[in-house]
Amino acid sequence: MILNTIHRKVNEFIPWTNVYGIARSLIAINTLSTLLFNHSEVLFIRNTPQELMGLSHRLIYRYNFFNLFPSTEIARFAAIFFLILVIIGWMPRITAILHFYITLSFLIMCVFIDGGDQVATVLTLLLVPIAAGDKRHWHFGKSLPMNQSHNFYMKCVAWFAYIAIRLQVAIIYLHAGTGKFVSNEWVNGTAVWYWFNDPMFGANYYVNLVLTPMLKSPVIIFFITWGSMVLEILLFLALTMKTSYRKQILLAGILFHLSIFVIQGLFSFFFSMTAALLLYLYPINEQIRFRLPSLKQKEVDDRETTIFRRRSAVDI
Repeated sequence: MILNTIHRKVNEFIPWTNVYGIARSLIAINTLSTLLFNHSEVLFIRNTPQELMGLSHRLIYRYNFFNLFPSTEIARFAAIFFLILVIIGWMPRITAILHFYITLSFLIMCVFIDGGDQVATVLTLLLVPIAAGDKRHWHFGKSLPMNQSHNFYMKCVAWFAYIAIRLQVAIIYLHAGTGKFVSNEWVNGTAVWYWFNDPMFGANYYVNLVLTPMLKSPVIIFFITWGSMVLEILLFLALTMKTSYRKQILLAGILFHLSIFVIQGLFSFFFSMTAALLLYLYPINEQIRFRLPSLKQKEVDDRETTIFRRRSAVDI
């Protein structure tokens, strides 16, 4: 019975929509933004072979993307070019592997990284099995009809990769939410005050002008601090929520990371986490529409959606 259910869900699973395409583009923007606005001398430090301890370190250094070129500055421009190809959605089956290679190389070589770069590396790796089955020339295009969309084994690989992505993102928020309980500052509700006033990750001067009056209120600080923790735990619990609830909490999660971007200036981190939330909470089988369809087209789309839901009922 269980095997039959899994077989049916996998067979009707079609992840090759613009949902995963948009996520790929957002992840690429994360790395591109750092490479675009920083010189290679700031980002990378070259090590001599004598400074590399162990065979694994030497291999990682030798075959790193940013060491394949005469200079890291040339490599930076090459990475920018390939990441632009990812962003515009060209040939995801080909660019997915290259995207992971560049992201991993950047994570290893860059001196200044944050959690967004780590998330981007994991997501690009897990997206490779999904992209491997993408027959489209552009990842923003419409998905193929069910009867034309790949064999069962390719869908099976993509389905398990998608499950792994959702579990990984859920664990990120579980760790972020529960991990704060070991900190006295988070438990007593004052952590946000310290973060907003941190000299490196705190709010900039203009944002502080707005925040300072609120930061003087212990009640507001307490609710912002605990609100962050509660939201992160809710984002973890969204793993088992219905699709309608997941879409609502998706918006809350994006606004949460947008506020971090505005207040703390974590620009690239915002794109990685938005991509992670999109893959985690938005039904990957559905196509995201950016314009209002005509009445006739809406009727056709509603009819197709009804038929698909009756046949699929996939609520992973």
